[in-house]
Amino acid sequence: MTHTAFLLLFGPYLVMNIWVFYLSKGKFLLYAFINIAADLIYAFPVIALFKKFNVFHIKVKSSYFFLLLLADACLNFGFQKAFEKIYPQPDMDLPKGR
Repeated sequence: MTHTAFLLLFGPYLVMNIWVFYLSKGKFLLYAFINIAADLIYAFPVIALFKKFNVFHIKVKSSYFFLLLLADACLNFGFQKAFEKIYPQPDMDLPKGR
């Protein structure tokens, strides 16, 4: 059971979440649309494939798992925005020239 939780937390979902943050560049609507598409793919065909090959099994329906992923994505976006507001990053623009 421990390896299942580890795979869900640090497996494809973590990589997908970081990738979606990068692609959306802080725009919520774009983040939401990309996340909905990616979560649909992850919650239905990918989880079914993992179950078929006995990688892991989840005890909830795929539709509930999708809603859970979507709620997690919204929480992640809110946390990221709050973090950026509390700890602003300096502009990393390179000097022009050379």
